[in-house]
Amino acid sequence: MTQVLSLFPELAPAAGSTSRRFLGRCRADGCGRAIAVEAGTSHDVTYRDCPNGHGPIALRRVTGTYSARHNCDPRCMFAVGPQCECSCAGANHGCGYSI
Repeated sequence: MTQVLSLFPELAPAAGSTSRRFLGRCRADGCGRAIAVEAGTSHDVTYRDCPNGHGPIALRRVTGTYSARHNCDPRCMFAVGPQCECSCAGANHGCGYSI
């Protein structure tokens, strides 16, 4: 079994559990603000208001797949899409936008 290392272990899902991190981007003209939140919901989508004062943002649950070919790097930590395929298996995905 491969060990997954997270830069933020408190945000990493426990083995066999589903990620609690949700990630999305504001679609308002000229905004584009990305946010990541932790949410204790069983749904795959949750909503939060844009920190810049725009309406609600649809946030999608982060899903991760381990890949030894792709090292985790800032592209993962600052990703805005919910799918991750790298050595962190989603543990670090989008963490750069946590609010």
